[in-house]
Amino acid sequence: MVATSPTHANPINCEEPAEEVETEAGVAAIVQKESLLSNVNWEWHQTEKNVNVRIKLPDNVVTRSLTVDIKKTFISVTILKKPFVAWNLFASIVVHSDDEPQWTVETSKAGSKVLDLDLPKVDEAMWHFLVKQKLPSTLLLSSEEVNEMWEEDQKTIAQKQPDPFGEDIIVYGLDGIKLNPEVEPYTNADKELGMLQMYQKGLQCFRQGSAAFKEGLRLLRVCALHHAHPESCLFLFEVYAGPTFYGIEKNISSALWFLRFGADRTGDSRCYLTLATHYEHGLLGLPTSFARAVKWYQKAAKDGQATAMSHLADMFSRGKCMKSIAPVDEKRQQPERAKELLQAAQRRGCPQSYVTKGEWLMKASCGFERDLAAAEACFDMAVNLYPDIRESIPRQELALMKRLEEEAKHPTAPSLQSTDDSTSNAVTMAKGTQEQTFQDRVRKLESMVAKASPSPAPASKSTEASGLWGGPGFWEKVGTIS
Repeated sequence: MVATSPTHANPINCEEPAEEVETEAGVAAIVQKESLLSNVNWEWHQTEKNVNVRIKLPDNVVTRSLTVDIKKTFISVTILKKPFVAWNLFASIVVHSDDEPQWTVETSKAGSKVLDLDLPKVDEAMWHFLVKQKLPSTLLLSSEEVNEMWEEDQKTIAQKQPDPFGEDIIVYGLDGIKLNPEVEPYTNADKELGMLQMYQKGLQCFRQGSAAFKEGLRLLRVCALHHAHPESCLFLFEVYAGPTFYGIEKNISSALWFLRFGADRTGDSRCYLTLATHYEHGLLGLPTSFARAVKWYQKAAKDGQATAMSHLADMFSRGKCMKSIAPVDEKRQQPERAKELLQAAQRRGCPQSYVTKGEWLMKASCGFERDLAAAEACFDMAVNLYPDIRESIPRQELALMKRLEEEAKHPTAPSLQSTDDSTSNAVTMAKGTQEQTFQDRVRKLESMVAKASPSPAPASKSTEASGLWGGPGFWEKVGTIS
């Protein structure tokens, strides 16, 4: 008989690991890869099941000079043994045998050649970008600069605030977050399960009925606490942060603890990105902080999270958090850095970068002239590649601005007055809809639980999406810098 007595029931604390020290050689390698990425023109489109990538080859390339290597999360292309493409992918793909080639070379009538890659996905889900490549730290603020901003933010953040966790008053810690150590016994029976076995078993418990909910929650907590499993941490964050789910009551303190634990112990960029978003918008009782949002966005961006790069670009273009009523700080509003970050996100095939670029074109921000047609083209590109992103696009405000622009060309028509302030407010209101995505937690959780079912899930409708071009041609396609 297997003993089930707990072998570890001590509280486990969140401790942010020391910042990794970069070497000159390491930085140089990342910069070189970024340069290689910026010199390639390519496009991609996706369905829930498949990714297609089309890469423009240099002129006069002979097919036999190509070497294409496709792995589960990596693709590389060399021409005459010289590196041309070396990309880590957003997620895993299915690699065929040598008898089933996954690439072809197409030649146009003009003689130009395109490498076409067909990459089936392991998991049926839409990708947020294509290339997961580390970002050079030269594009980011130093930790000293971020800490200095945090000291400034703390002067405006009340140290005592109404407690969203159920108490009358709380005192925020150094990071503006209340973290009570979590405890979950680790039994000998648990030790016999592998990490993934435990995670899948925990999710399956949620499908077996209310009697198994408690055991499912326990298994996921063990998986998070004792295996530092990022998916378990994120699942528990969603469970505790949302409305009552499968009989589990909302607990914001535990939600934030598992999110921060996932960030500190697993180094998962999804945890970084979620933390940053909550600080940027002041969600779940966290203080709205430009410094803390930048800190966690930068951690995600440095790890290759292109969506975080786009959000960073947006923050540096504004110089403050979206809902902040404080005046713009010139030290924080850095349009040149914003443009470099947006270009980096676009080079990785990030749909969010097109949303951000479209908003800049609407507001004539970051050195771009106002161009509503180009803004609409950006929004269309983003939606075609990632349909769910349409909720964050200010379509109504764009339509109003186009109407005002048209009326200005025809003075005899009834005219409406528009100001830069009203435009900015309209875009801000539209972007506020991004926060509503956090209301979809139950749907996301149920989807995760459904995937743990041994029975096959019903086939979902794949969404075709048109191409999204990367490389240096992006800025010429969707607007000019004045």
